[in-house]
Amino acid sequence: MEVRGGNLYTSCLFARFLMEAQSLKSINETMALLSLGRMGIYALINNGTLETKRIGGRHLVKTSSINTLIESDEDVKLEKSE
Repeated sequence: MEVRGGNLYTSCLFARFLMEAQSLKSINETMALLSLGRMGIYALINNGTLETKRIGGRHLVKTSSINTLIESDEDVKLEKSE
């Protein structure tokens, strides 16, 4: 099978990268989705409500944990760290 611009292996890696990229959101994207500020997002990360994956120096939020939060019937309190 010929793949334009590369071989099948690199195309599969790129496809996997795209699939994973769609399942991760930046902090800024998460802020917009949840209508919360940066401190609120980090509070949800620190209390385990939002799951992240760290790539390089970036925290990326797993879309599945955002969906779980949105679909949950429970209220979530944002605790201020002292």
